[in-house]
Amino acid sequence: MQFYGDYHCHSVHSDGHSELEEIVQAAAARGLAEVAITDHGPGVLGIGVKNDGVYVDIRRQIEYLRPEMDGITVLVGAEANITSLEGDLDVADEVIDQLDILIVGLHPYT
Repeated sequence: MQFYGDYHCHSVHSDGHSELEEIVQAAAARGLAEVAITDHGPGVLGIGVKNDGVYVDIRRQIEYLRPEMDGITVLVGAEANITSLEGDLDVADEVIDQLDILIVGLHPYT
């Protein structure tokens, strides 16, 4: 089976260990066409982004790195957390509207 992309990557902005550039380089080395940066929302205690503004910073960094991306499509996203029985998320709607991809999880301690 050949993989086209990895749509669930965490960077140093949440609980990952890699800088954005390192994630893109790893995707290129594996022959992927796409990669999505989907750092945890701020509701996950101790591992989420500090605030929603981090997603804007990630997009800015990706745009800066784009000339060096070897043709890989990089999607800016979030792994939002369900914070209520009504389905509320820990990432603001205004931020979600600016993302390329959104994944959602029900994590403990959110």
